[in-house]
Amino acid sequence: MLPNIKIKNNRLSAITDITPDYVEEIFNSFNNIAIQSLIEQIISDDPDIIGLMQKRLSLPYYLVTSITPASDSNSDKNIAKFVYDVITDIVSSEVLTNIQKANFFRFSVLQLHWEINSGKYIPTHISNLPRTSFEFHPDSDELMIYDADNEKFSEIPENSSVIAISKFTKKNLPISLIRIIRKFTVIKLFSILDWSAFNEIYGMPLRLGKYSENSSEEDINNLYDAVSNLGSDAAAVISDKDSIDFISPKNDNPLTYEKLYQTCKNAQSTAILGNSNISGIDKNGSYAALKILSQVSEDIILSDITLISEAINKYLVTPLVKFNFSAEKLPKVEYKLPKSYKDLLEIDKKLSELGIKFNKDYFIRKYDLNCDDFELSPNEPKIQTPDTKKKTQNSSIAKPFICKTKKK
Repeated sequence: MLPNIKIKNNRLSAITDITPDYVEEIFNSFNNIAIQSLIEQIISDDPDIIGLMQKRLSLPYYLVTSITPASDSNSDKNIAKFVYDVITDIVSSEVLTNIQKANFFRFSVLQLHWEINSGKYIPTHISNLPRTSFEFHPDSDELMIYDADNEKFSEIPENSSVIAISKFTKKNLPISLIRIIRKFTVIKLFSILDWSAFNEIYGMPLRLGKYSENSSEEDINNLYDAVSNLGSDAAAVISDKDSIDFISPKNDNPLTYEKLYQTCKNAQSTAILGNSNISGIDKNGSYAALKILSQVSEDIILSDITLISEAINKYLVTPLVKFNFSAEKLPKVEYKLPKSYKDLLEIDKKLSELGIKFNKDYFIRKYDLNCDDFELSPNEPKIQTPDTKKKTQNSSIAKPFICKTKKK
C-alpha cells in the first residue's frame, strides 16, 4: 500500500504554454494569423531575443542615405535631387526598421499614401500594415491580401505598398528567423522550468511533517498548511509509520542547466547577430555612434542593408520617377553604413555635389557635434524651416551651405 503523501508544489515561477508540439504544429500550418501570434509570443517570452533584436534593428538609425543619378546629365541630376528630397522627407529610421523586420516575421508590408503636390505625385507618408492581413498564395507563392474569414486572396494594388520578404526560405516559401531558432528557444524555456525545479529540490531543505495514526483529516490538513507555509515548495506530510527515502541523482550539479541555457542563448545570438565583433567597425574608433553595431557581423549588416535598399528602390523610387518624369533609367538610392567620419564625409561630399543641402541638425546628429561647435556661413542661405521646405521641395538644385568651425 502506498503511503498517504500530500505534496505542495505549485509555485514554480517559469511557466510557459509554448510546448515543442505546439510550436511545430503552428509553424507547419498555413495559418498566418497563428504564425504571427506565435512569433510575437516567443519574442515576448524571451528577453534574450528582445535584446538581440534591439541590437540588430538599431542599424537603420546609423545608415546614411545616398543617391546615384542615372547619368551625369543635368536632367538626371535634377531627378536624383527630387527623389532624394522626397525619400529623406518620408522614409524615417522607423520605416527602415519595419522593412528590416521582414527577416524576423517572414515579410513586411508598408502602405504608401500619395497626393498631388505642385503638379507632382508625391508620397506624403508611409504607414505600417498588419502582417495578419497578408499571406502567400499556396499555388503561386505570391504575397497577397488575405481575408481569413472568407478564405479569399486578392492582389496587393500596384504602387500602393513597400514590400520586403525574408531572405530565409524553406520549400521556396519565406520563413522567419524566429522559426529557425525555435528549437533552441523552446529548449531554453523548458530548461528554465527544470532548473527552477532542480534548485527547489536540491537548493532548499525538505520539510517533512509526520502525523499520528489517530490524526483526523483536519489535523492532517492543519499540519500540511503549517509545513508548507514555511516558505519553500519542497514540503510534504506523511504518517509517522511511513518512511520515504530521498535518493540523490548521480549528477546534482546545477551547472548542467546553466550550460544548456547558455548553449541555446549562443545559438540564438549566432543566428540573429552572427559571429560577434567581426563587422569591421572599430569599437574605439572616432564614429562612436556605431559601437553597438560592432556586435553584428558584417555579412548580416550587408544583407539587411540590401533588403532595405531593394525594397525602397523597387516599390518607392520606381513609381515616384515614372509618375513624374519620362526618364527611362532610374536613379539608385543606396543606404550605407559609414565606419568612420571619413566615410561619412565622402558620402556627404557626393550629395553636396548634387545640390543636396544639409541643415545644422544633420551635422549635430551624424557627427556627434554640439550646437555651439560650429556655425553656418553668413554668405549662405539660412536653415530651411518646415514651411519653407515645403515651398521649395520641387525647386531647382539648392546650393550646399558651408560649415565653419568656430575658433576657440
